This record gives sequence, structure tokens and C-alpha cells, in this order.
Amino acid sequence: MSYHIIINKNQSVTYGQLLNNSFVPNNVSINRKVETNDAIIGYNKFYLENESSRGVALTVSDTVYDVELNICASTGDYMLAAKLALAIAQINNSIISPEFDDELSLDEFEVQYNSAWAHLSRLNGVDTLRFLLEKSDEVMLSGCVRPFYFGNYVLNKLSQDQPDEGQFADRVIDEIRKIQFIDQATEDLEVPTLMDANFPEGVQTVQIILPEYKLLLQKSDLIILRMGSEILKVDRQRFIQHPSLVLERLDEVQYILQPIEKDTYLKIMRYFSSIDDQPEQVKRVEPAPLETEAPTKVIEGKWWQFWR
Repeated sequence: MSYHIIINKNQSVTYGQLLNNSFVPNNVSINRKVETNDAIIGYNKFYLENESSRGVALTVSDTVYDVELNICASTGDYMLAAKLALAIAQINNSIISPEFDDELSLDEFEVQYNSAWAHLSRLNGVDTLRFLLEKSDEVMLSGCVRPFYFGNYVLNKLSQDQPDEGQFADRVIDEIRKIQFIDQATEDLEVPTLMDANFPEGVQTVQIILPEYKLLLQKSDLIILRMGSEILKVDRQRFIQHPSLVLERLDEVQYILQPIEKDTYLKIMRYFSSIDDQPEQVKRVEPAPLETEAPTKVIEGKWWQFWR
């Protein structure tokens, strides 16, 4: 379900060389902090803020630069992939080998892999999402910043008026794109880092929730509630079913959780503490943050650091 553009590696390319190349747009971001003088190595993901859905992966080996796109990539992602391939080929003085096509010179590739190609290519593989749902209740699509979970809720939401293939593809892509930049579009939204924690029953993924914060409620095994010295773990599915919560559903499993008032928060804690057995000790597992393919909004000294 992925599409590759291969460029032979005649020399190393630095992040600065690539980002400052005339082919590459000025508003390109990378999913992690890099130094401009460092050579590009390993796996990287590039994206356009507010335009990308899946982003563009660039994997560097000893012999090639592999520019990769996946299903539900936006038109902007496809154009970015073409521009990155052109820039790398120019710096390397190399030919370009698009998947399912002949080797092309720089000029040939620039003519053929244009905006019309990008717009048409956005449809690639979107129809397979329905097929994948026959095997699983949800399909995780790694976005340029954070995951998106496709399932029957999203399918039904986007298919109510029986859209054609192009309309359906555009809707899925837009849903993925919106959740990537949800923290910019939603006032006061916090996106805590997911963590692994060691419980008696084993290592599980947790998200910490405190009162009076508007949060992106991400996929996790457990929710951690904390008031003073009391720490409570709650099964995530049971937590989101509590009637006191105000939730805005974003995809199959993720929500915006509106701030919980302290009195309500205490009532929720009392409710779950009365029906659940709690561990005597919760230990954080290192390394703590789970990779979400991009930095989340981390605020120094905030409550999700309470294990430290």
C-alpha cells in the first residue's frame, strides 16, 4: 500500500542542503529535531503544516534515497514527495526511479510528476480501507504528526450521502489531516505524551488526566487520575463511558475531552476507586514517551511528569 521513488545515492545530503534547495517549499517540517549540517540518515518524515495527512517518509541506506508515500496521503504530500525527489536527485546528480515507471532524468521527472499527477494519486489505495475493516475493527494510519484510527464509525460518518471514489478519498484524507494539527485548530487543547507504565499485570500504555484541562484523549490501555497523593488507574474504555464526561469524537478511538471541573473529577475518582482494585505502586518504564512520529506538546513541569 506504499509508493516509492528511488534516487541513487552518489553522496550524502545534509538536512540543510535539502531544505534550502530551490525545489523544496519553504514551509516543510520534519518530525523530529535535526541539525542542518547533519547528513540525512535512517528514517525521516517530512510534511507541510496544515496540508499533509500522512506526510512523506525518506529512508536513507548506503546506496539509495527512498522517498515513500502511503495510502490516504494528501495532494500536498504527493507534491512534496516529488519536490524532495527532485532536490535529492539534483544534489546527487542522479537519475530518479519512480515505482512502476522507467528511470527518468531530472527534467523528465519534473514534467511527468506534476500537480495533476499528485491530485490523481491521492486516490491510490483508499478503497482498500473497506477491505481492511473486514479483518479488523480499526485500522491505524500513521499520520505526519500522530496516528489516525479508521473504522466503522469513520466509514459511516463519511459515507452517509454515498460519495463517489474521489469524494470519499478527499473526506478520509481531510479527517486525517485535521487530527494532525488539531492542537493548532482547537483553542487551549493540550496533547500529553503517552507513556508506558509497569503494573502488576504487566506493561501498559497510559495517559494522565487531571481536572480543568482540555485534552486530546489518545488511544491507550489505561487512564491515570490523580488528586494530591492519590493515584488511580482506570480502564480507558470504562472511563470514556462515564456520563459526566463531555467528549467530541474525532476518529474510531480518539476524542477531545472537555475540561473536567474539580468536584466532578473527585466524584469520578470516587466512583472508580469504589469498583476497582488499585495497585500499591505504579512505576514508570524507561524509555518513557511512546514515539508518535512527531513531537507532541510537552510543557515543562506539568502534571504528566508526576512520576519523576
